[in-house]
Amino acid sequence: MSRPSSGSWRRIAVVGASGVGKTEMTRKLAASFDLPCTSLDDLRWPGEGRASDSEFARRLAESTAGSEWAIEGAEDSAIVRAQWERADLLVWLDHGRAAVVARMFLGTSWLNRFGPDCSTGRLAYARYLIRKAGRSRRQAARLRRTMPAVSQSLSDRGVTVIRLRSVLGTRRWLRSVRTDVHI
Repeated sequence: MSRPSSGSWRRIAVVGASGVGKTEMTRKLAASFDLPCTSLDDLRWPGEGRASDSEFARRLAESTAGSEWAIEGAEDSAIVRAQWERADLLVWLDHGRAAVVARMFLGTSWLNRFGPDCSTGRLAYARYLIRKAGRSRRQAARLRRTMPAVSQSLSDRGVTVIRLRSVLGTRRWLRSVRTDVHI
């Protein structure tokens, strides 16, 4: 089956562990292609706690009901995979752990969030980032176990699958895509 060019990507999914830049990537792609953008975290954790699988599935189906959408998240459940099968493009951000941890710590609003006299807030935020880095490591390990087979299955169904293994590679690819669509 022939693969669509970047100009015909109207349903885009971005997956990766916490901290790899999924949200930023998806927002840029969505803006480039004029697509509505949805975070799976917003659907799974709507504010009143974790949504049940049926509620999450309903919210995801609503978000992807049209012919144009962009979704991003770390979840790779059967509910999410069903939407990936409808995508034109799946981007797997599989960056090295050192780069992700650096991004988490250096890319935060550390000083803006907590002023120079707020040592208690900084300590709490540092603990949060350490927990997030651990969660990201576990997510990345799980995705590296499951995504090769999932990627092949999606590719066999005609979905364009892109695996980006570095921050630099991701930036280059995104620039090439945005250039291709004349943004």
